[in-house]
Amino acid sequence: MHQLVEYVLGGLLVAGGLQSHTPIVPSVLGFIILLNAAATKGAFSAFTVIDRRVHAIIDPFIIALCFVAALQPWISIANPTRFVIAAIATVHLVVWAGSSFAERKRREKLVPTGDKTLDFGRSAGRAVGTGVNSVKKWIPRSGSSDSSGSSS
Repeated sequence: MHQLVEYVLGGLLVAGGLQSHTPIVPSVLGFIILLNAAATKGAFSAFTVIDRRVHAIIDPFIIALCFVAALQPWISIANPTRFVIAAIATVHLVVWAGSSFAERKRREKLVPTGDKTLDFGRSAGRAVGTGVNSVKKWIPRSGSSDSSGSSS
């Protein structure tokens, strides 16, 4: 999710920059955010160059760069664009603070045993277990408060 949000934030900065009278700063910041998201290992990565732990270190620098760019007086930026840059930096900060950068553990693959019946049973059991676990996520737990109260 973190990576997807970074794509959205970077795209918003680039799009907002292209509509601004002073497009260079927001466009460059958006490109930096997009490049960082695309280069980090993850579900939506374009190329996997940066490890998640390194990404966790790079993000605060990008967030700080966005805040500095929004507040700096040297380069002319329209005030609404400054506000957008600061708002996007704030959202990025909240997303970064709530993200886990731990590497996902891969599920061990089923090693064929040579016995076709055993292999089929193991793979079928895993498929059924995965299906049951995904359905359990959507079913409310018993004992939770619901609006269908019973009359006594």
